[in-house]
Amino acid sequence: MNWQPIETAPIDKMVLVYEDGYGEYYVAQINKRGAWEYASTDLWPKGTFNQRIDFVCMPTHWMPLPEPPK
Repeated sequence: MNWQPIETAPIDKMVLVYEDGYGEYYVAQINKRGAWEYASTDLWPKGTFNQRIDFVCMPTHWMPLPEPPK
């Protein structure tokens, strides 16, 4: 898997994104309105991973998430 330009990211699909300005990685998706929605560990009580929060930052690169372990 290689990093791709953010302009080529799929819509409504969780991917791994990198934000160059902060040097941070996130699991996120871009929605049909063009807003990035990031998975946030602050919203994961008791192991629920289905909530998202909008951040005011723009990722610069993305790559597909790896397959889960078997």
